[in-house]
Amino acid sequence: MANRTRTFTSIMCEEDVPLMDHVVGAALEKRTDWTMEYRIRHRNGHYIWVTETGGGVWAEDGGLLYLEGSIINIESLYQRIDEQTAEMRLTASKTHEILQSLRYLKLLPSMPASRPRGQARPALALRCWRPRCASLRTPRKRRPGPSPTRSVRRTDAYERGRVFCGS
Repeated sequence: MANRTRTFTSIMCEEDVPLMDHVVGAALEKRTDWTMEYRIRHRNGHYIWVTETGGGVWAEDGGLLYLEGSIINIESLYQRIDEQTAEMRLTASKTHEILQSLRYLKLLPSMPASRPRGQARPALALRCWRPRCASLRTPRKRRPGPSPTRSVRRTDAYERGRVFCGS
């Protein structure tokens, strides 16, 4: 900025200046370009996010002549990210409420997030699908034997929730 009253760092967010100094300094030492995101103060007083890509222009004798690059306003990108994050938080909150309701109604077993190694899973109890039948069944473990088809059918019946009771 060719301005005697204001420097570029004076419009930057004070928290971002040390990071910018470090990134630009490291890039100039290695004679490479840099790309970074930071905030600058809008003329209305609020901060906006920008991305900067730049590099040094070097003289034939190896001295730094000047810095060149571009700065692009990416505030709308950050606003969209914030909106999507808020939507995801709302969805996660609603999902949590639904899971709590299902656990309360005992339609979803209450399982801890993690079990100590070697600890068995809680038994699954299923209701018989027939009307007026109040019996509960625990799925049987599949026994090795000559009839894998029968055990597959039984597993499918349990997964579909259509479990026959013994009566």
